[in-house]
Amino acid sequence: MPELNNRQNRTPADLRRANAKEVLRVLRDSGPLRISDISDRTGISRPTVTQLVASLEADALVEYVDDRTAGTEGPRLGRPARLVRFRAETGYVLGAEVGPSRLLLVVMDMAGHIVTGREARPASARGMDDLVTELQSEIEALLAAAGIEHGMVRRLVVGVPGLVDHRNRTLAQGSRLVRWNSDNHCTRLRERFGFPVFFENDVNLAVIGESRRGAARGLGTVAYVHWGTRVGAGILVSGRLHTGASSAAGEIGHMVLDSPHTSRARHSSDQGTFEQAVGAAAIAALGRAAARRPDGQALRALAGGDAASVRATTVFAAAQAGDPVARAIADDFITRFAVGLAPLILVLDPDIVVLGGGVVQGGTWVLDVLRQKLVSRTLLPPPLALSSLHNQAAAVGGACMALEAIESDLLPASSSRPGNR
Repeated sequence: MPELNNRQNRTPADLRRANAKEVLRVLRDSGPLRISDISDRTGISRPTVTQLVASLEADALVEYVDDRTAGTEGPRLGRPARLVRFRAETGYVLGAEVGPSRLLLVVMDMAGHIVTGREARPASARGMDDLVTELQSEIEALLAAAGIEHGMVRRLVVGVPGLVDHRNRTLAQGSRLVRWNSDNHCTRLRERFGFPVFFENDVNLAVIGESRRGAARGLGTVAYVHWGTRVGAGILVSGRLHTGASSAAGEIGHMVLDSPHTSRARHSSDQGTFEQAVGAAAIAALGRAAARRPDGQALRALAGGDAASVRATTVFAAAQAGDPVARAIADDFITRFAVGLAPLILVLDPDIVVLGGGVVQGGTWVLDVLRQKLVSRTLLPPPLALSSLHNQAAAVGGACMALEAIESDLLPASSSRPGNR
């Protein structure tokens, strides 16, 4: 496919769309502005800017205001200057994360500002049909509370656990949810609300969220690694989501490594050997066993005196606090995790690795230990950071993907993937 950044390969329609997108970007970031200011900042001639603004005004994306209406400061003599303002309030996008234990929604305006959000615990996890029903109810409640009509929402992107096959539009495998056909559920949501709906892997959305609004903002090559009950990675290369030929890029939880921890694990479509070796369930099991010993008092105390209530987060919280028993367990699992993370770093050479998920919520201590483990296993260990969006990363990433897809409609499609159109 020709490179769109090469002006020689662009048609007049391509250039017009590219120019319109640039005008919108300048107005969104710096407006309201005069036509002459837009021309100066974009390098587009004033007559062309005037034509583009007229087209964008017809699409209700911009409007003319005078400098007093726009709130500019200082005295003005004579007629007010006409400024062009980006109308962020004319549309909204939604990002959602849907899982068996949680629903999370984020509303973003057309300027990329988060307007509101909503979190709910599903009443049941019988399957995707039930979750979509609950998602519909939560969307209704959120929009009603925010005073947003269905027609003002331009797109919804939903993050789900597991492998999303965009060619066949199904959730292929690796999910705690039952198999489902995303076309059916997209159609159901579209018919209910009237706006486009797309599904994407939740970790893929999380890396977009961290890149656009979180710990990896402005960086081009990024790995977001979720470390919880599930283990997986979302990958950006040159700022673009990389999912691979089968939408399976980043499924590091299914790696089979030559180590005593992973060789004992049994591989399945729902949980890979690496995931079993380093996931929250394995950490919690060792933590509970340690809490039953006489030297496991700190773990028992953090679990409310009940060894059976120890979780992975309990182990890492106790390790962060300095408990030697918890630190020994955590150190072992961080070593295992480093063994699996190193190949990803060596292949990708990312600008940063962002860690998210329940295991690493205890604090920055895990980063310090992990850095040490990676020194001997990689050539140039990248910077490490904890997720700054925490449990909202996938929902925020979904809203960002939805917004970027709308903006990309001004340019010819360069990908058949729904989220990248």
